[in-house]
Amino acid sequence: MGIKKDAKTLTGLFQERLARRKPHARVLRPNNPVASSIRVFVYFAEDAENSHQLLQWTPFLTQVAETIPIAIITRTALTAKAVADATELPVYLALSHPEFEAIYNNHRPGAIIYVNHHQANFVPLWQPDPVHIYIGHGESAKTGISASNQLKAYDQCFVAGAAGRDRIAQRLFDYDVGQRVQLVGRPNVASSGLSPASNEG
Repeated sequence: MGIKKDAKTLTGLFQERLARRKPHARVLRPNNPVASSIRVFVYFAEDAENSHQLLQWTPFLTQVAETIPIAIITRTALTAKAVADATELPVYLALSHPEFEAIYNNHRPGAIIYVNHHQANFVPLWQPDPVHIYIGHGESAKTGISASNQLKAYDQCFVAGAAGRDRIAQRLFDYDVGQRVQLVGRPNVASSGLSPASNEG
């Protein structure tokens, strides 16, 4: 088991290095010319194998981007490639904190969206000016995620429905659900054309 795990890790490192040397044609770097000001960033620090957490939202985000310019920021070359292959939204690659800062300062977005609770979310959360928004995907059974104390780090939390809001109210101490939780339905499911099993989460 240990050998297989080590081999998988080594293979991943090789693939990441190759992806950095031969980047996807659509992946933007901090020094790329700024074509237009991005008003909303979607920050995604996960590895490529977890890109589904983000990609379930990209059809909906693409619709929103017709009115409000949106870009995605990734933290690994493999993730950037996977996301750029799956969406027409602008995709940035920030390999370090200074690179993220450069991208951020080029645009000064009004909001930053997060689709998970990755520990690297604290890189953009350091910025005081934008509104930081966590969007839940409506899987009501995962209470440790949907009603995590980590929600307190964000200015706003968007959840599918009343059940999600009530879970947060019951589980979190000293958290103003009325001010910080917004009910938004499940646009990630609606825009994909799938039929949600439940829209209460």
